[in-house]
Amino acid sequence: MMRPTMRRLLMFGFFLLSAALWLSPLIPNPTGVAFQPGAQHSDLLISHLPNAIFLKRSLQTWGQIPLWNPMILSGAPFAADPLSGVFYPPNWLLLILPLSLGFNLLLWLHLAFAGFGIYRLLRDEGVGMPGAVLAGLAFGGLPKLVGHVGLGHVSLVFAVSWTPWILLAVNRALRAEPPGRWRDAALAGASLGIVFLADPRWALPASVLAAAYAARIIAHSHRDKGIRWRKVGTSVGWVVLFGVGISAALAIPLMQFARLSTRAALSAGEQAALSMPVGHLFGIILPYVGGYAEWLTYVGMAVLLLAVMAMIVKTRDGGFWLGTALVALVLALGEHTPLFAFLSAIPGFDLLRVPPRWLFVFGFALAMLAGRGLDALLKMDGVEKLLRSARLTLAAYAIFFLLLCAGVVWIGLRNPGVPWQTWTLFAAWGVVSALWGLAGLAMRIRPRWLAAGWILLVALDLACMNASLLEVKSLENTFEQPAFLTAVLENDTPQGRIFSPSYSLPQQIVAEKGLELADGVNPLQLNAYSQYMAGTTGFSMDDYSVTLPPFSSGDPREDWLPEIDTQRLGFLNVSWVASGYALNSEDLILEQVMDGIYLYSNPHTRPRAWVESDLSARESSWNPVESIVWTPNHIHLSAAGPGRLVLSEINYPGWMAEVDGESAEVETAHEVLRSVELPAGEHEVSFHFRPWTIYLGAGLSLLTLIALAVLWVRS
Repeated sequence: MMRPTMRRLLMFGFFLLSAALWLSPLIPNPTGVAFQPGAQHSDLLISHLPNAIFLKRSLQTWGQIPLWNPMILSGAPFAADPLSGVFYPPNWLLLILPLSLGFNLLLWLHLAFAGFGIYRLLRDEGVGMPGAVLAGLAFGGLPKLVGHVGLGHVSLVFAVSWTPWILLAVNRALRAEPPGRWRDAALAGASLGIVFLADPRWALPASVLAAAYAARIIAHSHRDKGIRWRKVGTSVGWVVLFGVGISAALAIPLMQFARLSTRAALSAGEQAALSMPVGHLFGIILPYVGGYAEWLTYVGMAVLLLAVMAMIVKTRDGGFWLGTALVALVLALGEHTPLFAFLSAIPGFDLLRVPPRWLFVFGFALAMLAGRGLDALLKMDGVEKLLRSARLTLAAYAIFFLLLCAGVVWIGLRNPGVPWQTWTLFAAWGVVSALWGLAGLAMRIRPRWLAAGWILLVALDLACMNASLLEVKSLENTFEQPAFLTAVLENDTPQGRIFSPSYSLPQQIVAEKGLELADGVNPLQLNAYSQYMAGTTGFSMDDYSVTLPPFSSGDPREDWLPEIDTQRLGFLNVSWVASGYALNSEDLILEQVMDGIYLYSNPHTRPRAWVESDLSARESSWNPVESIVWTPNHIHLSAAGPGRLVLSEINYPGWMAEVDGESAEVETAHEVLRSVELPAGEHEVSFHFRPWTIYLGAGLSLLTLIALAVLWVRS
């Protein structure tokens, strides 16, 4: 008999193969970048890859784990930014691998991890191997999950992949006896903490699902004498303790960052951004081929049919998972349902955007139902199948065929650009799945072959759908240097910052070249800096935006009529302005037009640091500081007083200064910049970024990790 460990390794190998199938467009080009078909941008290139490049450079060049990020928005916290990925351990693999290959490898491993996790969960609940395998395929290959790979939502995919492992630990914690109970409760909490470190946006939905799952187990406690209220309370305490402890490294600095950001003032309308249109509920029946990942509701024809089967035969927990799926669908509709107005007022929910992310929970619930449906189907005998299920099954299939026909018409009308062969193929999958289901009910098919047929249907269906969601571009094309950048690199030494009102300089190129931008794309932007830039370039701060400047039309190339104040831009050490259209400014000097990009120089740019002697006027007398040694966490300058030393770096809690070795107060100059007062004479000035939030959070996480290791060894 095969040992359990070997069996698990083989099953994980199977899910590795299936994950490769879901990401098949990447197989011919494993160093390529996956995009949503037709898309010009990917969050992988905008955020994750540049952050990884900067982290790698910081370690290699300065020997520092960077706490501060100078690349965009004239500087902002790095370690406190969830998109930096500093505290998520699997990301450390990127330090030793080529970055694009490393990200693709991590995505592949996480999809396999997701499928294997739900397999383990169902096996733990007593479901047979075929049903657990099918559920693993359904969740690991969930089109919405793969679609977010195309959007470049790397951290979100990582976080969602932990969902079944959290529930597995919760299930064991509520059923085991000490000391195993404490260990499993600690693991459940640690898993939630890791989810937060991967992507805090998924921590709340995962916690809600885990709490509902635990409540379901507790509600059935009258059938399981092993569960006691005291045991429940202890387990919940361990979950909370270890969840908070593991997440502290990011959670504590993030709370400070979020409070000072534009994200802190989200309106209900902004929270409801990208709410799923009601019409996309039809996508449950037929796929939105190559469609927008945020609104993907398709889980697979066979998965849907088996989920229906699970409800018909009243499998264990079928009602719970059906209810979970329906609630998730309602939440995904966002502002289109009255429930959203209530939820948007709850602390925690008020920081979340994009309600369709709840569709991950919908897909997870249907995968659980499908696994149980196949398990129930395989365990029925022929007479029981006919007597118990025939009428309900035939009625369900009749409804399904009606919806299938309506779905075909809807898909065809809404997507005239999609070849009719494509959506007809998926309609055929539905017909084949339905016929196989009816054959399984009415004919004597061996369980092994019946299970193999269902698993094959799921695999082929999801493979075809997922292939339509990814378009791979070569890494070289995504890092192609804009022609105007050559002039900047040749004529600007040392380099000042660049501002682009049209996102003409992609952030991955900024990271590769070691440049710095005054604009940028990030969900967390310091409110003080956004207000400063609004006054500097003339944009409105009426609505929340992940881009600075905001692009109200969604197209960065559209002229939004910026009004540039070159003096204020100069305080930010902005030497160059690169725009996709001509700017109406008397002060900017047009240097060249190349490939449709207008490159201007700023005659009023200031150096990276200067000493001001007259603070009463805007055009105060000042002298540049020539001697600067810069690293992400420490900056050293030699400057002469008396006057105010101004560093063209954004001020933020945690920045400390020393003048000639003595502590000095860091003040805010020109609304957002760091400064210190200097007496007469020559001085050595140092700025150090030492945020107490980082050190406290990292310390708590380290202590929690040690406690988890001790608990694991003792149990």
